[in-house]
Amino acid sequence: MSGMTHVVAKGIQQVEGGRVELLTFKMNSDQVFAINVFKIQEIIRIPNISKVPNQHEHVVGVAFYRNKSIPIINLSHAVGFAPLEISDNNVVIVTECNISILGLVVHSVDRIVKKPISEVRKPPKGVAGSRLVTAVTDLNDKMLGILEVENILTQASLSNHNNAIELDSDAMEMAKGMDVLVIDGSLADINKRSTLEALGLNVIEARNGVEALRILRSVPKLMQSLLMVITDDQMPDMDGYRFVREIRDDADLKGLYVMLWPSISCLPNEDQLQRVGFDSYLTKFDVNAVACKVEESTRAYFGLPMGESQAA
Repeated sequence: MSGMTHVVAKGIQQVEGGRVELLTFKMNSDQVFAINVFKIQEIIRIPNISKVPNQHEHVVGVAFYRNKSIPIINLSHAVGFAPLEISDNNVVIVTECNISILGLVVHSVDRIVKKPISEVRKPPKGVAGSRLVTAVTDLNDKMLGILEVENILTQASLSNHNNAIELDSDAMEMAKGMDVLVIDGSLADINKRSTLEALGLNVIEARNGVEALRILRSVPKLMQSLLMVITDDQMPDMDGYRFVREIRDDADLKGLYVMLWPSISCLPNEDQLQRVGFDSYLTKFDVNAVACKVEESTRAYFGLPMGESQAA
């Protein structure tokens, strides 16, 4: 192997016989690229994606994959092309690099090819997708760009992204299909709805405490499927604090799990929240924290021990 081939091949996992195994895929309708198969965990359909504020422009949001939240990247945009207009017909390549897992949205996947490592070379200047292409090879008389997952992580400022949070799969499976009542004065926070729906929950919305109480008291059967209530603090007619006091004074509703999630980030007084009657609270948008609160409320609803897996 020549010195140049050795440099290019560094970091590219090889299969037996000095060959590299690559998954080819279409970035959009016609541009074909490849990724090392050894970096791929799975190829999945487009999941429910929750938008997250203040993320890198290439990150379209996060999704829940095998009880973890992972960032989802529009790979076409990351490479330097126009962003892919994501639809249900596209797929996500779930990749792993070091301790980080991320999803790459692509138009479609093609096939797996094995190429001799001697045919993998340094990309020429100006190659399409040169931002992330670290090597090239030939396929069907055309040059095939090979992307490096580490570069994708670094470019999207995700190299230190922590995906270590593990959710209890039993509890999260039990939560799917259950109802969550979200009380928000503006009904404009799509992050709340999209994140909860990504967890498989059915979201019911109310504009204030008065409307929420009317829903709870007029639809008794809702109590059979209502996992938790999430409320804003500042709302017209009835704010979150008065609402939770009304809940705790109602014999039929006092057992509900109620969480405070203000639309405006703040640091509330924890002792005061407990005295008023809140079960928990969030101070800012954090997908992992939301998922943990859903798991906690599921354990409370089904009477499962906190912090332990459900017995089989």
